[in-house]
Order: sequence, then structure tokens, then C-alpha cells
Amino acid sequence: MRRIFLLLCLSIVSAPADACRCAQRSLADYFDGATEVTTARLIAARQNDADPARLELRFEIVAPAWKSSRTLAVGTQINYSTASSSAACGLSPESGAIYVLFAYSSAETPEAELHVDTCSGSRVLLPADGRAPEGFKDVPARFVSQQLNALAGLAVLGEVAAAQPDPTDPDNTTLVGLLDVSGFSHAGHARLLESPARDAPIILQPEGYADLQSREVDYEVPAAVVYAHVDGWYKLRTADGVFGWLPPDYAGTFFPYADLLVRRLAYVSLPWHGFVWPAPGAGLPLRMLPPEGKHEQPVEVLETQIVGGSPWFRVNLMTTSPCEGGESARGTGGWVPAYREDGTPLAWFYSRGC
Repeated sequence: MRRIFLLLCLSIVSAPADACRCAQRSLADYFDGATEVTTARLIAARQNDADPARLELRFEIVAPAWKSSRTLAVGTQINYSTASSSAACGLSPESGAIYVLFAYSSAETPEAELHVDTCSGSRVLLPADGRAPEGFKDVPARFVSQQLNALAGLAVLGEVAAAQPDPTDPDNTTLVGLLDVSGFSHAGHARLLESPARDAPIILQPEGYADLQSREVDYEVPAAVVYAHVDGWYKLRTADGVFGWLPPDYAGTFFPYADLLVRRLAYVSLPWHGFVWPAPGAGLPLRMLPPEGKHEQPVEVLETQIVGGSPWFRVNLMTTSPCEGGESARGTGGWVPAYREDGTPLAWFYSRGC
């Protein structure tokens, strides 16, 4: 009898061996390990037809994704896969609850199905039944969104720093400013050479801005797009995409990108990351929702500051565009990096006004 009792006790103790056992990790660890991090409301769950051990969970995005390779607007419906058993670390479906989801892919292909489970950090952030929300071992539930903003913002800054163009790098291919080509007005032409050297072969003798990649620096005032400048030479690009170097003799006023937008009617092309910092690269960022149905976010650029070699804009995000008529209201203010994660300019200005 004693032996039977001991065996029974052992079976009870050993039963959880098949259960999901995952050590709790920090919020940052979960974030770093995920392919995609979102906050979404569960709207449906069903068994996978091909694999009964899996559930297909359908969610509705309730906030911009903190980490994703795709654009997930608020209201977008997406599917994630999870194990149907909690013993296999499956995510328990709770219709109407808001989850924080750390999704991952088991394959290398971008179109691969994304999975969620409790081991990767996914959990109910806001229960549907009103019970106390669940946080993380290092972050209470009420601060989760704030800390995810900080982590996502830090990731954005890392990408910006890696891709930010160096105006003095001869190999740079991203806009760093605009240039008045004085040769057009003085000599009626200019010269583009293969390299910044007097004896380099000439690749083009442009006769006007139509022969070059250009933008307006002011109302009906064209200027050449500059990709680098070295010892008075400017790297320009022909209209058909060939890079060349303009000698100092043909160069006029250079307008650095960081200075072009200050006190101008400016905008940020959508989509964008939406993070606004209280100081250049410092503090906890706020994340702004992009205006619905718009392609641009109107901004007022108040000043530029260079921090660690990186240009930052102090901006006011406008709740309405001055071009739409009526009084334009200022929204959130703060600092944004001048370049995007791919190294292209974050913002530009309307050279002709509205």
C-alpha cells in the first residue's frame, strides 16, 4: 500500500514534465528575439485544418507595430499560429482580449507563417473579463507600452545610424543637400568628371538643370541634388542616373539638407516610424499615429541640431495641413532624426508653398 501511494505521488509530481516550462525573461529579451512585435485584439480562433495540434489565431492590430518588416496599420487583421495545447506553450485564446505578441518565423522566407507562444513572451496584456493584466518580470503591465516604445525607438535609431549618409564619403548615394550650379549662369554649361580630380575623364557637359537630378530650393529656383562633397568638389547625378563630380569652378552656394527645412512649410512622407523624442536621441519617445488616409504628415521644423554627427530636427507635428485651409493646429512637439532607417531624408519642404 505504501508503495502504491509513493508511485501515485511520483506520477502526480512528474505530470508537469510534459507541461510548458519556460524561464521568464526580460521584456528586452523577448523584443530582441522576435521577428514581429505587435499589440492586437483577438477576434477569432480555429483549429488548423492541416495540423490539429495547431490553432490559427486572428487578430486586429490596435496600435502601430513596434517591430515588423511589413506595414501594419491600425485595424489591419492578421493571422498567427500557435500550439493548441498549453503544454506545448500554446497561447490560450481569449476572445476580445488585447495581447502583446512576440511573433517569430520557423523559416527564412519572408512569406513564412509567423508563430506565437508563451515561451516567446506573448501574453494577454488587457484581459477581456476585467481581471488584473499580466506584465513581465521586469516591467509592470501599465508600463509595457512605454517600454516597448523605448525599445522600438532604440532599434530605429540603430538602423538610422547604420544607414545615415556621410556627406564626405565619395561612395555615398543619398541626398545630403542641394547646390546652385553657378556654371550655368556664368559659362552656360558645367562639367561632370568621373572622379574629383582635374585629370579625370569628362562624363557629361550639362547645359542646365534638366540634365541633372534636381529639386527646387525655392519657388521655381532649381538646384542640383548633392550626394557628397570633397575638397570643394560635389558629387551630382545626371538625369539618366550616372554619378559624376562637379569641379569647384562651377559650384555656387551649397544648401545642406539639415538647414533646408527650418521655418519652411514641410512634411514627412508616410509611412514613417512615428517616434518623437523629448531630446535628440535621449529620453522615452512618444509614438504618433499617422493621419488616416493621408500620404504626408505636415510638420513645422523649428531648428536643427547635430548630435554625435547625426542631424536632428525639432518639430511640431501639425494636426491639420496649412494647405487644407483654415487654421492649422500644432500637435505634439519634439525631436526626430533627420534621416530614415534606409538613409533617405525623413522630411522635405514645399518649395512652392501649397
